Amino acid sequence: MPGPTIICSVIVDAEAEDAAKALVQPLIERSGFELQRLRWEPHPKTGKHSRLWVWLRMPDGVSGEDVLTAVTDICWELVGRADIGATPHNHAEGDDGSFSDERIIDGTKIPIADPGVLWIHVEALYARGP
Repeated sequence: MPGPTIICSVIVDAEAEDAAKALVQPLIERSGFELQRLRWEPHPKTGKHSRLWVWLRMPDGVSGEDVLTAVTDICWELVGRADIGATPHNHAEGDDGSFSDERIIDGTKIPIADPGVLWIHVEALYARGP
């Protein structure tokens, strides 16, 4: 069974695709996970911005606790440990031990450390093996 996927939806302060991708590169590198896919689209709803979808693959065999830690660590890097409690957090578990865990960081409410990152939704999906 392949490792769990962490999906990040990121709105950045850049209109051009190359500039937008450059703004999420530090987040990708810090995660330490394999970049599985990266998709860009314009996001004019909030100004001259872009939205990027980042799919990060965790290694095979990681535990559910490892997945929860990865989501929290990605967010800590963006807002700092003191502010992590102020980020909306959703966690849903299935009867089979699977779960989804997500946090949303709004840069208008909590300062984000990465320049140009305005908003991010980080979600991890975990399914127990057979």
